[in-house]
Amino acid sequence: MEVELIEPFEGPRTPKPEEVESVIDVLHKVFFEPHGAPHYEVGASRWPMALRPGAIDETFAMFHEGRAVSVIQRLERDFTVYGCKLRIGYVGSVSTLPEFRNRGLASTILATTMHRFMENGVDFVCISGDRPMYRRVGARPTGGVLRFRATAGELKGMLVDAPSVLLRKASKEDAQLLARLYEGEALRFIRPVSDYEVVLKYEHCAGQRCEFQIIEEANTQVGYLLLTSLQEHDGMKWVRVFEFCGERIYIMGALRALAFSLPSDAEVWIDVGHTDALKRLLELRGVKWTEVRRPGTYAVVDFVSTMRKLMPYLESHLPASFVRSLELNAGRERFVAYGEGGWLQVTGETNLVWMMLGTPPEETISGVRAHGLGERMLKECFPLPLPPVEMNMI
Repeated sequence: MEVELIEPFEGPRTPKPEEVESVIDVLHKVFFEPHGAPHYEVGASRWPMALRPGAIDETFAMFHEGRAVSVIQRLERDFTVYGCKLRIGYVGSVSTLPEFRNRGLASTILATTMHRFMENGVDFVCISGDRPMYRRVGARPTGGVLRFRATAGELKGMLVDAPSVLLRKASKEDAQLLARLYEGEALRFIRPVSDYEVVLKYEHCAGQRCEFQIIEEANTQVGYLLLTSLQEHDGMKWVRVFEFCGERIYIMGALRALAFSLPSDAEVWIDVGHTDALKRLLELRGVKWTEVRRPGTYAVVDFVSTMRKLMPYLESHLPASFVRSLELNAGRERFVAYGEGGWLQVTGETNLVWMMLGTPPEETISGVRAHGLGERMLKECFPLPLPPVEMNMI
């Protein structure tokens, strides 16, 4: 009788020091060598979080005969939302050597990565892509971002009443300053200074060339814009502002200063969260928006754990007696919050992600039922905003 031979794979596990070059070789061959990058750092510089200190320690790989053949990198950051501290995990650099594909190696690593996220108290996972493998672990596209668009010429006229500020391109020496400015944001990630240092060094994030512009008013640094460089394609020119910090009136002044630095026909795209005060300021001045998807796909790791973390936020909107009485359950793609005075029930992972983080444009959420105070919870407390995710994507 013919016996099927099963190849011995080791892992998933963190690479040993002597295996790092083998891991880097996989990443380079899959992602960057086909596009002409002479070595790994050149290619990875477009996604610089992969080059941050400690990146290899947050890598899982599968090995065959002593060499890495499949790799996934991860990153975790806490963030604050409405006074509650939550945690997001990032997934990227999902790569398998061509001769080892279709054997379930990356899926095995991804399952281990999701398990590690659960162990570490991660609430949401952001994956830099949308593939069937990601859908199988619950990742879905989400909405939640309003993109305001106007030409530079239009913005100059629309923002004529904005305060006069100056913009200065940040240098590597400004990492500490950027981190300090960002700490004033109510909705923000809790980032080490090294995150800023690596983005400033490589001048890229989320695969795009970008730069920090520091906002100065009366010789005082009051905020920053994080934006792409001027893009040109098919006769169109634009820049995209995807993160900002500082008092919103100063952001308005910074957008006007930015407009004066661009060709009049170049568009400025400003990505703003639904609950951000900048939304109202731009609307009042006639700047139009459309809703767009967040980059990547998102999964909810543990509905029960996340809801417990959100209790102080829920109590700020709902009777404390109701919130404290909530019983939380999850199983078989059914997620329930039941308390004295009402309940909320969500069926299906897709609907859970959309309920908690926002339904993508042109999609319709279903499978969500609520009664009494549960209905009020649904309307007043969800979806939750996320800070802009691009800077830390891998």
